[in-house]
Amino acid sequence: MWCVGRTAFSGLLVLLPLLCPLPHTVEGSDPAPFIRNTANAPRAFREGEDILLTCVVADLGNHTVWWSKHEDGRKTILTVAERSITNDNRVSILHDRAPSYNTSIIRSGGDVWVLVIKNAKVTDKGVYVCEINSNPSLTSLYMVTVGSGNATDGVTTALRSAHNYTSCCIENGVQPQCLGFCAIHNILEGKTGIDPEACETHFPLIVKCMADLRNHVPCCERERVPDICQDLCRGEYTTQDDNIQSHFSCTAYTEVTLMCISEGVEILPMSPESPSVDVLGPTSIDVTWDHPHPGTPPPEYYVINVTTITKFDPPEDVTGVTSTDVGGLDTHDDHLYLPKRLQVKVSASQTHATIKNLSPLTWYEVSVVSVNRHGSSLPQYNLRVLTETVSLNKTETVHPELPDIVSCCSEKGVKHYRCLRNLCDPSNKYISEPDMIVCAPWATEAFSCLANDYDHSDCCKERGLPPLCVELCTGNVTKIDYKYFRCVDYFNDYRSCLLKGYNVLPGAPGKVSITNTNPTFVLLHWAAPTLLGDSVTAYHAYFRPIQPSRECAAKWFINNMEVSYHGVYTDKSPYVLENLCPDTEYEVYVQAVNKHGTGDPSERVLFRTPSEARVQRLQDNAYNVTECCRSVNLSPGCMPLCDYNARMSHVRALVVTCTNELTSLLRCAVGGRNHMPCCQRRGVPNACSALCSGSFNSNNATPTVCMPYIGNIMMCLEEGVDLLPAPVSRLHATKVGAGQVTLIWQAPDNGPNVTQYQLHYQSVDKHSASKAVFALNNVRIASASGHNIGR
Repeated sequence: MWCVGRTAFSGLLVLLPLLCPLPHTVEGSDPAPFIRNTANAPRAFREGEDILLTCVVADLGNHTVWWSKHEDGRKTILTVAERSITNDNRVSILHDRAPSYNTSIIRSGGDVWVLVIKNAKVTDKGVYVCEINSNPSLTSLYMVTVGSGNATDGVTTALRSAHNYTSCCIENGVQPQCLGFCAIHNILEGKTGIDPEACETHFPLIVKCMADLRNHVPCCERERVPDICQDLCRGEYTTQDDNIQSHFSCTAYTEVTLMCISEGVEILPMSPESPSVDVLGPTSIDVTWDHPHPGTPPPEYYVINVTTITKFDPPEDVTGVTSTDVGGLDTHDDHLYLPKRLQVKVSASQTHATIKNLSPLTWYEVSVVSVNRHGSSLPQYNLRVLTETVSLNKTETVHPELPDIVSCCSEKGVKHYRCLRNLCDPSNKYISEPDMIVCAPWATEAFSCLANDYDHSDCCKERGLPPLCVELCTGNVTKIDYKYFRCVDYFNDYRSCLLKGYNVLPGAPGKVSITNTNPTFVLLHWAAPTLLGDSVTAYHAYFRPIQPSRECAAKWFINNMEVSYHGVYTDKSPYVLENLCPDTEYEVYVQAVNKHGTGDPSERVLFRTPSEARVQRLQDNAYNVTECCRSVNLSPGCMPLCDYNARMSHVRALVVTCTNELTSLLRCAVGGRNHMPCCQRRGVPNACSALCSGSFNSNNATPTVCMPYIGNIMMCLEEGVDLLPAPVSRLHATKVGAGQVTLIWQAPDNGPNVTQYQLHYQSVDKHSASKAVFALNNVRIASASGHNIGR
C-alpha cells in the first residue's frame, strides 16, 4: 500500500496529501500515532496576512505535537503541545481535539493542530515542521513563502499554485477521471477527486507534464538532491512496487525538489517546438524549429547540440568540443578527432541555423534547447541525420516519368530478350546471377543506358554498396566477369539509386515528430516531402528499439539481441505506432513512396517510452550474493533477504525474525567492498551508513530506523559489487624483522581489475580494542602488479 512506507517522492504519490486509511493496528494493542503527510506543499502568503498551517494527527496517545521552523540549517522550536515557547507574540497554536469515539479521524476533520502566525512578514518564509515525538518521529512539512504585496514580488508566489497542465495531460492520453492531478492547486488542496492509486499508471505522463520539458536538474543539484532522487527534476516517475530497490527514500529532499519545480516552471524557458533537420550537402545541415509557446518565459538564445555518432547503438562517449559561432568546426585540425560534440549558440530571434564544416557521409545526432539566465529546457526529442558524400552531382531538372531504358538498350544493340526484360528494365525488382552471365556481352551498353548519362556512385556509396559494385553505378562498365556476380545481392539498392538519379522518386518527409508518448504506443507525425510530394501514394515508417530488454526482445522476436527495423505502411500522417515496450528508447524514420519506388529516408527521431514499473537492474556480475549466504549457512527462512532485488514484503516480514543473522547477511551483501561513498551520495543518513560497510549492531533499532532507506542502500550494494574491486584473500606475514614486516596476499579472482592496493595499519598493544580497518591511521600504497609490501 502506498500510504505505508512511501516516504519518498520516488513517485508522484508523495506529492498527494490525500485521504490515506489509518495504519492497521493489532487488536488489543495501542494504535501507533499517525500524521497526515502534506507533501511539503508550498504555501504562499502576502505580507500582512495571517499564516495558518494545519497539521492533522491521529492516535496521539502520550506523545506530544510540536511546531518548529527550519531555515539556513537552524531549527527553532515555536510551540510544544498547546504552548508557544517563542518570544514572538505573533505565534500561537489552535487545537481542535477529535472526539474519542471517532474512528475516522482524517475523513471527519480529526485532531487538528494549527500553527498561527499573525501579520506575516517576508522574514517568515521558510520550512515549518509539525512533528510527533514518537520513535521514529513523524513529521509533516510546509514550505512557506511570503510576498511583499507588490506586483513584482508577488508574481512568482501567485503563479506557483496556478500551474495547470491539464491540456498536456489530455494530449498525452491521461484518462478524464485522473485529470484532477493535472493542476498543482488541486494536489495542494486535496481536490483531485479520486484515490491516487486509481491513477498511478498515469503518473509518468502526469509528472512529465508537470515538469513541462524544463530542466530542473541543475537546481536540484545545487540543492544537493542525490541522483536517485532527481526523477521528478527530470519530469520522470519511479513506481514503487514489491522490488526492494524501488523503496528508496528521498524524504529529506522533497522540499527542495518541489521548490525547484514550482520555481522552474515559472522562470525556465519551454522547449523549442517541432525541431527538424535537412541535409544540405556533404558538410552542412539546416536545423529548424518553432519558437516555444507564447506566454511562457522567453529564451534568451537557443543551443543546438550536434554529436557525431561513430557507433550507432549506443553512441560512444564524445569529446566535448564547443563552438559558440554558427558555422561549426574545422574538422581538418589535427587535434580534433571523432567522435565529438558541437554546441552552436543561436539568437532567440532565429528559428533555423545552418551548421557547416561537418564531415561527409557521417551520422549526426541533433537536438535543440532553449536557454535563459535561469537555465534551460529539455529537448523535445533527438534527431539523427546522415550527411551526403562529396561531389554529389545533382541535376536541377525534375523528370516526372522514367526514361525509356529498354529502347536505349535496344538501340545500342542489346537484342537478347532476357537482358531487355530483366537487366534493362529499372522497374524490375529481381535479377539473378544467370541474368548477369547471359547479359555479360552487352554489359557496356546495358549499364550505360541504366545510368542514363548520370553518375549514381555517390548514392551507391551512401547505401553501402562495395567498391566493386559502385563501378556499376557510374555507367562506365566495359566488362562483366564472375567478380561482379556478388553485386546481385545489392541490386535492390542499385535500382533505388537509379530511380533517385532519374528524379522520379519523392524527397524525404520533413518535420518528423513524436507526441502522445505512452508506455506501449506513440503518435508519429510528419510533413509531405517538398520534392514530388503530390506523387506520394503511401508512406513507409520504420522503427526499432535501441538496446531492448530481454522481455522486449522476446516480444519483438529478436534473436541474439540483434535489432532489426519493423516497417508499417500508411497513407497519411499521423500514425499510431503500437505494441511498443515500456521504458525503452526507440528510433523511427519515414520514407515516401510513389508509383516508381521509395524515396530517401527522413531524419531519424529518437524517443523513449515511459515505464510502467521502473525497476533498476544491473547486468549479472561475477559476485554471487546468494552463494555467499549459503556458504555462511544462512537459515533457509532468511534466504529471501539474500537478494539485491528482494521483495519489500519479505523484508518487512523477516527483518525481525532474522535479526540474529543480519550480520552474516550484511557481510555477504557488501561483498567485501566499502559502499559508504555511494550511500552518502544517495542520501543515506549517517545513522544508517554503517550498513553500507557491512556493520550491524543488534542492540539498537537500526533496521527500523533505516527501513525507509533500504532501497538506497541495496542499489549501492548491487552497483558496488559490479564496480568496486573484491577484497584480497590469504593476507599473511611471511617475514617479521626489527621494524619491518613482509606481507603477502592473493589478488581478487573476480570483479573489476585492481589498479592499486591500500594497506591500513597502526600500532596496537595487547589491550587495544579491535578497530575497523578503515579507521587505521597509517596507509601504504602498493602496485596492483605486486602483492606484497614491506615496512
